[in-house]
Amino acid sequence: NSGVLCLLQLFHANSGVLCLLQLFHEYREVDLQVQMTLYDILLGVFAPIEENRRIIASALEDPEVQSRFFQTEKEKSEISFVEWYNLAENSGKIQEIEIRISKLLQPPETKFQNMFKSMAQKKAKKIKGRKDRTQKSATVMNRAIAEFEEKRKQRYIKSQMSSAAREDLMIRIARDRARIGEESWKSLESKFAMGFENLMDAKESDDLNFGEMHSNHEFYKESTMSKIDVDAIAATSIPQEL
Repeated sequence: NSGVLCLLQLFHANSGVLCLLQLFHEYREVDLQVQMTLYDILLGVFAPIEENRRIIASALEDPEVQSRFFQTEKEKSEISFVEWYNLAENSGKIQEIEIRISKLLQPPETKFQNMFKSMAQKKAKKIKGRKDRTQKSATVMNRAIAEFEEKRKQRYIKSQMSSAAREDLMIRIARDRARIGEESWKSLESKFAMGFENLMDAKESDDLNFGEMHSNHEFYKESTMSKIDVDAIAATSIPQEL
């Protein structure tokens, strides 16, 4: 609430009472009810504190305005301070007070602007730092992705080369095996042909030997038969003794 607000150090350090007094003047031609509410807050909440009372009196400066502003219940006239203050005859005093309030608020305003500027610069610095970190992270990430892609590409090329080399090796092995098989088969055919020729030669030799043996046998047979015939004839020609 406003009672707590007036005790805040930050509120006093930034001339909160003068800001409320400036608002009181700004609403003079805008909303009379709001102006009266602001006056009640200034008088009832802030004015009882000596420091705030001094600030308000310094801004008003005019003795009559000060007297009417701080008047007590017993001192109040038939017309309220706000109604009296807004009379046309007080327009000169009001203008002087508004100028004075603006001058009094100039140092705090400058301080506030500098503070706001400093806060804005710190915020911009944080945003820039966050942006730089994000950009740096993105750069690192992109570099890592590029390196990964390059490594993947190199691995793919190496894999393709290895596959090609393995394929060439398998082709050479297959060709060598085919050549060795062909040579082995030709060697086997050659040996088989030689063996068959040897076998045929051996068979022809055996046939010759068999023929010779058969001829000898026939000759022996014929010779034997001739001898038997001679013996038989000789036996029939010898006379038998009685």
